[in-house]
Amino acid sequence: MNNIYVVGPEVKGESQIGYKRYLEQFTNILLNTINNISIIGLKRFGKTSLAKEVISRVKMKSKNKVIAIFIDLAKQRSFPDFLMAVRNGLEDEIMGDDSLVESIFNSHIFNHYLKRLNSVNPESKTYRDSLESVFKWITKQEIRVILVVDEFDAASNLFKETADFEFLRDLSSNRDIGLSLVLVSRRQLYMIEKKNFNNSTFHGVVQTYPINGFEEEDLCEFYDTLKNKYNIELNEYSRERLNYYCGQSPYLFSMFAYDIVDDMIAYKKINIDSIYKRREIDIDNYYKSIFACLNNDMIDVDGAYGEVSTVEKLVGVIIGPKISIVENDISILKKMGYLHFKEEMYYSISQHFTNALRKVPFNIDTWTAILSLEKKLKSMVRKQIMLNYSVELINYDIWTEIFGKIGAEGTLDIYDKFIADSMNEYKCDVDMLDVCSMDVTVSIIQFFWEEWFSQFFNNDTWDKWEEKLRLCASARNPMAHGHEEFLSTEAKASVNEHCDSIVKLLSKTNACVDIVTELKKEDNVRKTNVRRQYYAMSFDNVNSELQDKSCIMTAAEQNNKGIKGFISINGKNYTCMVGKNKWIKKYPGKPLSSHLGNKYNIKITFVNEAQNTLQIELA
Repeated sequence: MNNIYVVGPEVKGESQIGYKRYLEQFTNILLNTINNISIIGLKRFGKTSLAKEVISRVKMKSKNKVIAIFIDLAKQRSFPDFLMAVRNGLEDEIMGDDSLVESIFNSHIFNHYLKRLNSVNPESKTYRDSLESVFKWITKQEIRVILVVDEFDAASNLFKETADFEFLRDLSSNRDIGLSLVLVSRRQLYMIEKKNFNNSTFHGVVQTYPINGFEEEDLCEFYDTLKNKYNIELNEYSRERLNYYCGQSPYLFSMFAYDIVDDMIAYKKINIDSIYKRREIDIDNYYKSIFACLNNDMIDVDGAYGEVSTVEKLVGVIIGPKISIVENDISILKKMGYLHFKEEMYYSISQHFTNALRKVPFNIDTWTAILSLEKKLKSMVRKQIMLNYSVELINYDIWTEIFGKIGAEGTLDIYDKFIADSMNEYKCDVDMLDVCSMDVTVSIIQFFWEEWFSQFFNNDTWDKWEEKLRLCASARNPMAHGHEEFLSTEAKASVNEHCDSIVKLLSKTNACVDIVTELKKEDNVRKTNVRRQYYAMSFDNVNSELQDKSCIMTAAEQNNKGIKGFISINGKNYTCMVGKNKWIKKYPGKPLSSHLGNKYNIKITFVNEAQNTLQIELA
């Protein structure tokens, strides 16, 4: 069985999945107008494949009235080399088409132009004038030329004079020349120009179209292709994991899809997390290439090409602090494909990539001080919640109440997903307080200041400590992610001083959780082990034979909908969920978290094979 998914090389034909809207839009533009377009997007977002597919469609629909020249600018050594490549590409395209050979190449006028081009220095103005004459003559023959320049980012180094950009502008805007430019790059044209030529206006004659990766319609086509071509229909959980790893990246979706089909052909069970482990090195290398681009691409405070690397702006938007971030920065990052917005939060490429971005450490004294303070504050908060709610394990309902009081309830689902991902990927047992931001921790302290926390701060008013705590919180993320430059020398000195004084103050009291409580108690260890077991398991697809079966469910994971767990029947494992209301009805007054790690008699009342779900009743 043929695997249509391509990992790395350009895609075409049935391997071209997604981007239908761009294919139609760009084809219509190049068929019906003499306009120039710029296709921008991240590495491996399918820009080149998209451009070539568009050109293929244009040539087919124009009945050979179009000459398309492809130039990879990264392979050229200079602007004159680029012009020679255009000349050679023009000749190759004509010679490859019998009708064009008859109408153009056999013309003595065309050959006169070619001889003149061959006889002059490519660095001379005469060469440029002659090339322009060639295009004018071809236009008179009612034949259009489309010049596709891939890797146009290289123009920043290859185009040594403003006149180089202006020559392309004149070619593509001259009414006597039927030439359309298709420029493929990672950055916007004004960013490429501005590095050396502040007065260039080349970008003004080219319409920019950002390619920001897969959107909902592309994902539908992706999953439909798997189903229609290979009869592979992923369940909801597998789709969630696939979306978590791939996000907007066509390259990553193609990589996973290749292995999904390969596993199906080999009669292997499809497991998205296993595929990730198999491809981890490839994905890590891809991330490194993205990080390299982030470090090399520059944006200034005005959103123009300038002094600050893109990674600094991206970290500022996603992680904070947003002190130096303006709306134009966000707009540029979105157009470049680095930044996306979903569920009230910004992320980059995918949730998995964003988590990788969050985990980049930076070891400096200020960071050590902040980390020490953060541990102390979270330990203090955890102890007070446990004491005031009379619990040993802080469940989701308690977090919902507390986050609601501080106005952060909209982030709960995001943090809950982060907890699950940490467990699944790193086998790391964490709770809401572990993953929440230091800002959220400080907000909890502020809300319960009088009731819980002022006693540990000399019974002072909140006003006395707010500025110190907020400054340390705002410094936490940029320092953790290697962006010391975000803070002035004076600010870092203040942060160090505040962290040291607060840590010493809290150490003198019983504010923080003692070592015995800090460690997981026996019951919590059992619950943690069950949870780990759950995420390490592979689950089978449900079938009608499970209808009305009675068995035992192990409760493993709590979320805002209820409790997820697993059952085992005839050597096969199935994931299942019992809704929150069913637990409350069966066990009134008991928090959901008290059921985790335990086993319960259940009955399967309904099997939904299409959605791969079971309806469960507690016995």
